[in-house]
Amino acid sequence: ALQAILDSIHATRLELESKRATLESQLAPVSSLPTEILIQVFLASLDAPGPFDHTTQMDYIPTTRSCVCRRWRAIALDTPQLWRRVVLHADDLQHGRPTASSTQLFVERARSSPMDIFYIGNPNSEPTRRAHSSGTPPRHILAHMTRVSSIHLVSHYDEMERLARFFRFSDFEPITAEELNLSVITSSLQRPIPLLEVAPRRGDTPWRRAFFPNLHNATLNNAPLGLLPLSLFPALRTLRLSATGSNTTIPGILHLGRILACCPALEHLSML
Repeated sequence: ALQAILDSIHATRLELESKRATLESQLAPVSSLPTEILIQVFLASLDAPGPFDHTTQMDYIPTTRSCVCRRWRAIALDTPQLWRRVVLHADDLQHGRPTASSTQLFVERARSSPMDIFYIGNPNSEPTRRAHSSGTPPRHILAHMTRVSSIHLVSHYDEMERLARFFRFSDFEPITAEELNLSVITSSLQRPIPLLEVAPRRGDTPWRRAFFPNLHNATLNNAPLGLLPLSLFPALRTLRLSATGSNTTIPGILHLGRILACCPALEHLSML
């Protein structure tokens, strides 16, 4: 009987401590902030550097904000823009593999908001040697390509090439992204590749023109334009080309004519 009384007292103490903690959190200055202010703080935090947890391969900012308290979670879940950065997993790019749960979660919570698509390969891994048909973006993502605002890809050359070839043979609607960033891991290059090299394969069908009709800004780091010909970007205004590895070379002055001919709307060109 005595033990039962002690257990009851202990349970009551824990309940009171929980209520005290709740009341103390409600008295904190941040708890008095209007919901609109908190939303702006959440969205501003998306600009912080290093936004991704490379262990879980996801954008940790919305997940951490949604774990602080019930109110913050409700606000985070009701703010689709907070979930707009979708980080693809390696399995997302493999044929026949299911879409990663975190990828699907972010796409669903972003609702109808424009999405920023990220894929960052492992720079320390060896490039894989699979058939070009094996690397394909997840169908769950492809169904929302008209919502994509920007695409950011960092990976080995062969993986980039497989993705580019997949887009070439796909029949879905043109991508609405306005910004594209490609960066090739130079350790995967077996020979120097000029950034303007175009090496079509026998049997390749031509790219559809205006595949990226709304693309205004493109940054290519160690990425040969043969991956995605400039003719795909009729509205391109800013193009940045850079070669930071020993296995790539930037185009020379003689290539300027080719760039300008492919991009009639081009206003800024940077080659570093």
